[in-house]
Amino acid sequence: MAKAPWETNWTPDVERFAFIFEHLQTSELAIMTEDIALPTGYALEVGWRGDKTPEIWANLILDTFGESAASFWTADKFTASFASKEGQFDRDAGLFFITCSGEVVGSAFAWLDLIPSASQPVRNGRVHFVCVKEAHRRRGLAKALVQCVLRYHRSQGRQAATLRTEAFRENAIALYESLGFRKCSMDVLVG
Repeated sequence: MAKAPWETNWTPDVERFAFIFEHLQTSELAIMTEDIALPTGYALEVGWRGDKTPEIWANLILDTFGESAASFWTADKFTASFASKEGQFDRDAGLFFITCSGEVVGSAFAWLDLIPSASQPVRNGRVHFVCVKEAHRRRGLAKALVQCVLRYHRSQGRQAATLRTEAFRENAIALYESLGFRKCSMDVLVG
């Protein structure tokens, strides 16, 4: 049996690059009562950080996901794809940052998926772009960010939340499953 790309020294070529996402969802937002704990020296900040917010976010994408993601998810793309989407993105209460000594080292945000249906649109919450700089990982920061987003969705009356992550991000998947998410489906996107 052939090994998956992430199990080898696979290097994608420019003409055919595959992303694999695992969809996870939780319907247990009502039981998210665990305290959100941060290590000493870290602080949680909620909301837009002024004109520099898109640039701060793009720098987190670069440090978290690398150059290929950062070349696509620029500050301008963040503004056009998310920050400008009133009703789906709450820049004041649904955008979370973790700082250490004044430096932003992590972020995540709540997103509202609008899914059309025959009777009425389904309004699902999404945990979107959980990012923690490499030097600050393995300290519970991603868990705290996900908990913040889930609590936000619960406060907005949503009963479920979903997220996507690449299948090779085993540590992230383990975290999400520990918070009640379960795998629903897998997509392969080739571009």
